[in-house]
Amino acid sequence: MMTGSVEEFFTLSEKPVDRILMENQAFIDDLYDVEYIYVLGHSLGNVDLPYFRAINQANDNPERLHWKVSYLSKKECHKLEEIMRKMIMSEGASLDMITLKGMMRGNSY
Repeated sequence: MMTGSVEEFFTLSEKPVDRILMENQAFIDDLYDVEYIYVLGHSLGNVDLPYFRAINQANDNPERLHWKVSYLSKKECHKLEEIMRKMIMSEGASLDMITLKGMMRGNSY
């Protein structure tokens, strides 16, 4: 009985990634010419990686994108930077890791 409830919970809480991407394809396709992408307060969890990849792939020049990703701690900074470089960004794209405080001042840390 408990197993069924747990399975039902996970089934209901799963994000329908493919459906969401399909429903938003026109918006994603319209990002073909963006140059800067700001990722603020995001953990870059596995369930969300397909969205970031889709944005990157929709761009006509993904190697020229400028990504700015906020972080809270040095530990988180290293983790997010690794995820961005290995799982999302195209080679050649730039990445600035920045605190939200630093972003407000226009400084990278």
